[in-house]
Amino acid sequence: MAGRGRGMAGRGRGMAGRGRGTALGPDERDNIRVQLDVLQDRLDEQRAILQSLAEANAEDQARIAQDGPALQETAQLLADTEVVLQEARENYERVAPAPAPPISPETAPATAPAPAPEALRVPAAAAVAARRP
Repeated sequence: MAGRGRGMAGRGRGMAGRGRGTALGPDERDNIRVQLDVLQDRLDEQRAILQSLAEANAEDQARIAQDGPALQETAQLLADTEVVLQEARENYERVAPAPAPPISPETAPATAPAPAPEALRVPAAAAVAARRP
């Protein structure tokens, strides 16, 4: 059992480098108090920052929740508009004559082209509104 506990004097229990039972002096206690105060201040600052971030996050989530239905409605309107435009393109391709050869400035007609057929003049917004129940 010789050597038991050798080299362990002063280790553990927060007294590194001190012998057992050696009391802290007043200056050392004051230094520890100052360090604890600094750490407490930092902890309070970090808690305030965390609270601020949590509040901002909650506000962002509420805003996103409010924006969601409007964004879904806009997406549906765009999808409906795309369908109407595709139908208009298909109607135009069915009724439009074959493309004419390119016109040079010398052979261009002096009058404006004929208006589009009635089926193609329906505004996209009116067509979308007509499709809704």
